[in-house]
Amino acid sequence: METLKMKLFVSLLFLTLSMSLRAQETVKPKSFFNDGDTYINLNLSLLLDSKLIEVVGGNTPTSGKTEGELAKDLGFSAAIGRSFPISDKYGAILAQAEFIRHPTKDVESFDSFEFENEFNTTAYMANFHWLIPVKTFDAFIGGGLGATKLTLKTTPINNPSFPNFEQSSNGFAYQFQTGVIVPIGKIFIVNAGYRIFIADNINSNVTDPESGEKINISWDLTTHRFEIGVGVKF
Repeated sequence: METLKMKLFVSLLFLTLSMSLRAQETVKPKSFFNDGDTYINLNLSLLLDSKLIEVVGGNTPTSGKTEGELAKDLGFSAAIGRSFPISDKYGAILAQAEFIRHPTKDVESFDSFEFENEFNTTAYMANFHWLIPVKTFDAFIGGGLGATKLTLKTTPINNPSFPNFEQSSNGFAYQFQTGVIVPIGKIFIVNAGYRIFIADNINSNVTDPESGEKINISWDLTTHRFEIGVGVKF
């Protein structure tokens, strides 16, 4: 499955580049970002697929390695950046600082008990996108590096004697993005794209509320998202 997703991502990149080169043979498009302006963008994202691996140390009933998926959710991101023009033909580079918030919530059963899990991803990313003029719109390809915080909160639903449990970990994240940007007038844009977000080996140490034992927990998270957004340059 992961190989198929990576092939899809590479195919999207190849298609974007092909569209750009084909358009440049017949017209001389000018990128919306060729004036070197500051750019603000807000996105909503829909989780398409995810892979979450959790490794719990210690001797608790939940110790060991588990692999699952996050519940489908709506997240958001906000970014501010500045474009650095290359040329009318080759577009511009957009350097961008981005805040990401991806909350998810689901219900999990364990024996005869049910728990509500909230898993939140917060990230601060530094991105670089190549903005390629394609006739009446810009295609973009890029990615970023940054820091992320993963937080899991577990609340019992039908077992009031079980304490609430919350854990969080900070670590390194990276992402790849591709999509299109369509100008609306002289300063507004709408955009749609695809994002792969990866946070590997996010570690934390917590205390078991029952035994007092110190437990190491690590997460590996990969998410695939479709995004739509609006933006403005000034």
